[in-house]
Amino acid sequence: MELTIDLDRTALWFGWYVGEDGTIRGLIYAPFVSMLKIRFGIEAEVVTGIHAADLASLVRPGSLFIASVHPSIRWLRGPPPKKVGHLVLVTEAGPEGVVFHNPSGPTDAAQRDVAVANPGFERFFAGRGVLVLTPK
Repeated sequence: MELTIDLDRTALWFGWYVGEDGTIRGLIYAPFVSMLKIRFGIEAEVVTGIHAADLASLVRPGSLFIASVHPSIRWLRGPPPKKVGHLVLVTEAGPEGVVFHNPSGPTDAAQRDVAVANPGFERFFAGRGVLVLTPK
């Protein structure tokens, strides 16, 4: 609980989560990237305007991509009503598809090392996120 409260305070101080009428409005990328650098020395960058296939040129061994997706990616069925509202961690990306972690998935298989072809990921992907770079 203590860590959660500290993280909440950090998020609000850096402005990467903004409260509105008692609710949290999604991750604000630029302040989040600043916080990673200042607080933890982690290099990251905001990436926008991309497609699932573009992740292959961004995600390298040791780097990660926090992708904005629709929460229905948990089931990988049907077209979502929109492509935002949830984050997943892309751990691998290649010319054929991506592998991601989604801790809120409904089953173990939907939480860790979920492999999906680029067209399937594209259905849920908002085309933006945060690239967390490999330490030099």
